[in-house]
Amino acid sequence: MICTGGAWKLDNGVIQYTPLGFMRRTIECQEYVKYTEFKSRVSAKVNLPFDGFRMTYQLPVSSSNQNNTVVVDIADDEDLQVFIKEALNTTHGPATLYVVKD
Repeated sequence: MICTGGAWKLDNGVIQYTPLGFMRRTIECQEYVKYTEFKSRVSAKVNLPFDGFRMTYQLPVSSSNQNNTVVVDIADDEDLQVFIKEALNTTHGPATLYVVKD
């Protein structure tokens, strides 16, 4: 799932993606996809220019505390592969990709 139209905010020590004209979209991808190809698809899906946004996701700091997370940027092929691996290994439903306008 892609969430766009929001921003990361720190609220009482917890980082949360705050909606600001929020939109949710879905996208499927292969296990091995190049960063530029994936970002181009996301760009078309959320109607933003390729260089006008960042792709991020939340990753738990530890397996014992799933509520304590950090925000991770996806900026290259390696970052994207880690996101896909985490999505395939740790979720029981769709993984969430957070799009943040630059």
